[in-house]
Amino acid sequence: MPRKDSAHARGVRYARCIFRRFLVEDDHPEIISAFLDSLAGETKFDLICLNGIEQGTPQFQAIEESAKRDRLAIEMTNHPIAIVDLSNGYNSYCQAMSRNFRRTLKRQEQRVSETGEPALDGVRLNSGIDRLESSIERLYAITEASYKLKGQRLRDDHRGYLGDLARNFAALGMLHLSTLSIGGRDAAVVMGLVERGCYYDVTLAYVEEFAALSPGAYLMQQVLRDLAERGVHTLVSHGAHDYKLRWSTSFVPNLAAFAMPRGKTIWIIVGY
Repeated sequence: MPRKDSAHARGVRYARCIFRRFLVEDDHPEIISAFLDSLAGETKFDLICLNGIEQGTPQFQAIEESAKRDRLAIEMTNHPIAIVDLSNGYNSYCQAMSRNFRRTLKRQEQRVSETGEPALDGVRLNSGIDRLESSIERLYAITEASYKLKGQRLRDDHRGYLGDLARNFAALGMLHLSTLSIGGRDAAVVMGLVERGCYYDVTLAYVEEFAALSPGAYLMQQVLRDLAERGVHTLVSHGAHDYKLRWSTSFVPNLAAFAMPRGKTIWIIVGY
């Protein structure tokens, strides 16, 4: 579910939005002030999101100074990120986890195998490229069969976004899109992107019919194993959901400062 983080929040309306992004070096906080002052003086805006900002730092001080001059309200958020450390390989990762975690993996593998033979497929960096289009279609189908959509068709804009993302990064050898089937029937899918030895998750879904088997958790372990074999040292999963405590090695802070004109009613929503 989306989370509400603004003290001024009362309602939300979905509309066509325009987004722009830019990066600022850590040792030049004055650029942040100049940017905020310029926007406040010349442009109407609803919300500015500044990622990686910690209170008490020169960057936050620059935001506070501009906020006072430009009559902006500031909201701070922290949505931790789940991390899996694969730097020493998959087996070392498992050994570093609890004994209960390892027992749970064995029981889950047994339950899945008793239901039907598990099989993994998809596009994994430079392998399986010839199955890209069929993998994308399976991603759509599994998402539609999940609790999120309950059989409804995935919206065309979401299809376009996921499809374009998969195709563009597959061409760069950075797509990791894995599908799990059990007994010849698709059960779960997880999609992520790999850059410089880090895997960043994009979406995960499972067919509701297989929910009792926790196919998403099973598939995630297969993905971790494959990533480690390919030299990936870190998995980054956005959203601090409790279920990720079972397989992540740590949760790390994900801080952001939101600036908005005073008097506006804003919802700050993060959905994962």
